[in-house]
Amino acid sequence: RVQHVSAEVSPEHFDLFRPNVVLSCLDNLAARKLVHDECVSRRIPLVNGGTGPLSGHAEVYFQGVTPCLNCLYDLDGMAAAELAEQADPGRCQRAAEPSTVTTNAAVGALMVSEAAHCLSSASWGRPVRCMLRYDASSPARLIAGVARRPCECAVVDREVRAARAHR
Repeated sequence: RVQHVSAEVSPEHFDLFRPNVVLSCLDNLAARKLVHDECVSRRIPLVNGGTGPLSGHAEVYFQGVTPCLNCLYDLDGMAAAELAEQADPGRCQRAAEPSTVTTNAAVGALMVSEAAHCLSSASWGRPVRCMLRYDASSPARLIAGVARRPCECAVVDREVRAARAHR
């Protein structure tokens, strides 16, 4: 069953919906960090995606298979920088063009495919361990990044140890 949240995201949504996988299509880093942290602490696979006018990406956080997004990107620092940027009254003048329908559709399809891999790895195989990038201006159009190893950060390690203790 597919459920979506169109309100401001909160930890209570995870209690209410009890997701098996989360697709993060968020437009700000503070919300993306909250979703990431909830997925890590609850051991829920996260399919993260983003788009721009001609390009976009999809990537998976799957505990024990891929690194968490905080290890890859320092979500804390990026969210703080985004808040500072939002305080700038001239930011709208420098805003990028809105995403095109084609880019959103291509990245959305990649995200749904990776969610299927997370939910049914026996049938579909494991999710990718790299960023999948769509670029309409590239002759290749779809580019797979370098495979990433699972992280061993303190947050994920603490959650893995806690889960093992409950077994």
